[in-house]
Amino acid sequence: SMCGGIYLMAYALPALFAFGASLVETGTLAAAKQRLGDTVLERFEVITILFGSLNVFLKILFVLTAGMPLVTVCGLLYARLTGAPLPEALTKFYALVNRLPGVNVLSENSLPAAVLVNAVYYVGAFSFAIFLGVVNEEVKTMYSNISRGMYQVRQKEHLVILNWNEHVPLVLRTLADGRQQALARKMQGMTFYAKPITILADVPKEDMDKQIADAKVRKWLEVHTRPGDPAKAEQLHRISADKASAVLVLQPQGDLDDGGITGDSMCRQAQVASTAMAVASLPDGPRVVVQSPVVGERDKDAKAFLNSAMTACRPLLEAKNRTLQVLELSILDFAGRFAMMTMLQPGIIHFYSQLLRPGPPAIITLPLDPHLDGQPYRSVRRMYAKFTVAGYLRNGVVNMLPQEKEKLKAGDTLIGVSRHLVNMQLSELQAPSKLESQTYDAEGRKCVSVERVDKDDGGPLSTVHVKNVVICAWNKELSFSHIHNLVEFAPRNMQVTCVLPQRCAPPGKNKRSLESETRRITSKTTGTSIIWRVIYAPDNNPCSIKSLAAAGLDKADSVVFLGMAHMDSRDADGLVMSGLMQVQEAIMRSSRKTAPHFVARIWSHETAQAVNTYLSACRMRTDVPPEKVIHRPDLVHMDQLMAGILTMAARSEQCTDVMLHLLRTAAGAEIYLRPPRLLNLPLGEKITFARVAEQARLFRETAIGLQMADGTNVLSPSPSAEVVLRAADRVVVFAEDMQVKAL
Repeated sequence: SMCGGIYLMAYALPALFAFGASLVETGTLAAAKQRLGDTVLERFEVITILFGSLNVFLKILFVLTAGMPLVTVCGLLYARLTGAPLPEALTKFYALVNRLPGVNVLSENSLPAAVLVNAVYYVGAFSFAIFLGVVNEEVKTMYSNISRGMYQVRQKEHLVILNWNEHVPLVLRTLADGRQQALARKMQGMTFYAKPITILADVPKEDMDKQIADAKVRKWLEVHTRPGDPAKAEQLHRISADKASAVLVLQPQGDLDDGGITGDSMCRQAQVASTAMAVASLPDGPRVVVQSPVVGERDKDAKAFLNSAMTACRPLLEAKNRTLQVLELSILDFAGRFAMMTMLQPGIIHFYSQLLRPGPPAIITLPLDPHLDGQPYRSVRRMYAKFTVAGYLRNGVVNMLPQEKEKLKAGDTLIGVSRHLVNMQLSELQAPSKLESQTYDAEGRKCVSVERVDKDDGGPLSTVHVKNVVICAWNKELSFSHIHNLVEFAPRNMQVTCVLPQRCAPPGKNKRSLESETRRITSKTTGTSIIWRVIYAPDNNPCSIKSLAAAGLDKADSVVFLGMAHMDSRDADGLVMSGLMQVQEAIMRSSRKTAPHFVARIWSHETAQAVNTYLSACRMRTDVPPEKVIHRPDLVHMDQLMAGILTMAARSEQCTDVMLHLLRTAAGAEIYLRPPRLLNLPLGEKITFARVAEQARLFRETAIGLQMADGTNVLSPSPSAEVVLRAADRVVVFAEDMQVKAL
């Protein structure tokens, strides 16, 4: 009754007053009715707004109690009309109003009671409809909020990704792979991959959810997506960014085109910078990792602007004991180098991929044991059986391949490779062992002096046996840019033939013939020169059988596809697949006895699967010798490598610094594959890996594994592990140059 009285005073009386006032003013009933209707709707709008602001349970309670005055009045009246007990009458009308089952409306003995019961029955139908409407609207609202990501993410120690680009699904796949490995092998030390992930980007939520669903990672990962501006503090609070373990600030979609940033480059980088600043401004929070843009020559100012902004942002984070890491590495920075190194050293890309994938083997950093302060590097590196030491970090600077007599200091962090950390406690891995040191010492005494190594034509020994290369390219500028990377690694007088579409030919070239031009290119750093020959395919197909034959496929050691980075990823992958089929057909028709090495960049895992399926089918053909089928093609998935770097950056700043040192520039250490004879290692004789490691150190290189001729790859084997090396096997080393140089 009180609810009804309040409603009457607050809403019904103003409506009636408005009706009377309008009737007096206008003197017409129609105008009065119109004003009454407007006033009622206005009051109803106020009620709706107030009602909508209530909690769902309060709404249901309000709907149920709003009918109590009607139940009370009708119950009293029914009791007087029929003589029924009051509790029974009230119960009957409560059931009628709320549409409860079991109430009979056709058994009344008097007309007034029957009219009353049926009237309330129809009123109850209206009341029940309102109740269902309230519940339905709340369910719709709740589902809409869930689907649009309107509620706050309340997580701790989770991983936050800001902005969206094509690397996000690949990063999620990498994290899911790590989670899957940890669960399947019951590995310790991989708790990072179990963290929840929250993504905030100015992208429709349904678009993000669709790509995540296509990546098929939700079985292994807890992923939350939120649409919004990552540069706004309230949006960062909505995803609990201040409680995250790490924040990845990615380049927005559209900035990752290999030809350079699309759109307004400076504005894009300003957006990234403002996002990083917003994260840095949080009172508490994690370390911040910022992805550097992919830029062409015309957009270098945008990258410089971002670096300058991050330099200004870093003190703000350091004041709160937080760190900022800018990944000054993009696909353009290492794509060309990787393509050339893979061409010259088949299979090397697999070792980089292994180190960037979750789980063992992995780049590991270990704090130097305090008892080893002042010890020479040689003594320290020999003390670990489950950790192949390759250098150290000092004051944030990576020192790979230090001198053997160089003394380590307290506070240094050892760098190396291990395949054991995930199966044991960190303290067990850290424990130095005198037994291992003795093993290394004994093997070191067996090492052969470097003076006994035979030299190639009086110069440094070459680790490369590739002499003839055919490059099928679809873009002249992009293919020429790779040559500067090739000439730094190539052996003397290597011949490179580049086949380009006729449309890339200079004006005046005959468009109906396979014309060529030849010149010598010399490295300004090493003085090494290569013979560079260009052929223009008249049919605009660089990998046609005719073009490949003219390029010298019969004598080629490697066939490389380049110059597709400007294409759509699906078109480029399709070109790789169709081009490889043409190369394979040309090999079958040629006079050569074995297939050359094949290298190409791909953009999806499905392309690699399709290529391997096709080559397996070729090996089943009875009319083709298996030796003439391309064997173990190197299909380089650059975006997956970049995703691995981003994932590593979220996990460990120090490990990322080491990997960037290996990838970013020609200066410093890189991974190389050495023929055993170049390190003076005996062939056909059983030796330990400690012997391999000690022999490599005579050349100031660090042996981290082996690549066997049968395709088996081993990283960080035990020092006591025994192996019999053959001429086709390779020693995997960290070294500074493609050429072998003694200390």
